[in-house]
Amino acid sequence: SNRLDRLADRLAAIIAGPLANPLAPEVIVVQSRGMQRWLSLQLAGQLGICANCTFPFPNAFFTDTVRACLPDLPDTAAFEREALAWRIMDLLPGIDKPSPKAYLQGDTGLKLYQLSCRVADLFDQYAIYRPEMLGAWEQGKLWYEKDSEELWQAQLWRGLISQNRGSHRGRLLDDFHTALKKNPALSRHIP
Repeated sequence: SNRLDRLADRLAAIIAGPLANPLAPEVIVVQSRGMQRWLSLQLAGQLGICANCTFPFPNAFFTDTVRACLPDLPDTAAFEREALAWRIMDLLPGIDKPSPKAYLQGDTGLKLYQLSCRVADLFDQYAIYRPEMLGAWEQGKLWYEKDSEELWQAQLWRGLISQNRGSHRGRLLDDFHTALKKNPALSRHIP
């Protein structure tokens, strides 16, 4: 259904039965705090109470799930958007490709910061939706062989990876899949 009230009714029916472990929280992934509040009120209305539920955002849910299965996971903080923007800001002036160089010509710092934030956002999206492209860049290959815009992005990405400051979500997902294939028992950690 595309009606939220019907979806909330269905969710209430699903979680009405107790979990195997009565102390384990019910995990419900949401996209916003407003949705969390609305959904908890709907569940309380349907079930009489909404208790021992956690409402993580998708990114936090993914990270927590992977960490539960792979506790010795590398740090991902360096690839969070905000931190990534500052790292990009440090590397971007050294990229010797026409597109960013022309854009940053005569800049007092504002353009560099804005472009760095935008590229950090793009790289964050690439890690989620195009991890295979980032993997190709890390191996020195290009994803779209004739795309000149890709050249400077690939060069910048390799510069970020060469700093060895942890791992990005695309690599975490690969590590997670590999670990689950080697040891299917790890799936017990997945809510």
